Amino acid sequence: MTFQEKIMDKIRQITPDKLTPEERAVMANMMAGMKEGKKLTQDNIFFSERWQALKPKEVIQVMDTEKRQIRQVIRDLRLKFGAPILSDRNGYWIAQTEDEAIKYMQDLETEAKSTAKAWFVTYHAMKEILNTTSSFFENFNI
Repeated sequence: MTFQEKIMDKIRQITPDKLTPEERAVMANMMAGMKEGKKLTQDNIFFSERWQALKPKEVIQVMDTEKRQIRQVIRDLRLKFGAPILSDRNGYWIAQTEDEAIKYMQDLETEAKSTAKAWFVTYHAMKEILNTTSSFFENFNI
């Protein structure tokens, strides 16, 4: 089975009746983006007819809250349903090639290491300043 066939099989396993209306709207946008070969930003999803149709006009004014909800829906689609949605600074998209998936995982690892290093630097500075420790940081090996 090719990588693309595996991805499509994963997508077919996501049954729409188990999705929330927001999850269905995001998946529909992701599928449309995949067909067009483009990445979708949170703004693309937010301003899409599918997303807008779910919300009363007064809620639409609170764009930051809506964007947080979009991020949460994408996270849920990944974790609950195995949706192969990738992301970077430029947007979200469904994996198309194995090389693309490998690059995504490498970028995710690089970002995680960078973030972890920053937290450990902050922890060690604050440990000295506050004269206290955290068992999590003390027992964690990086």
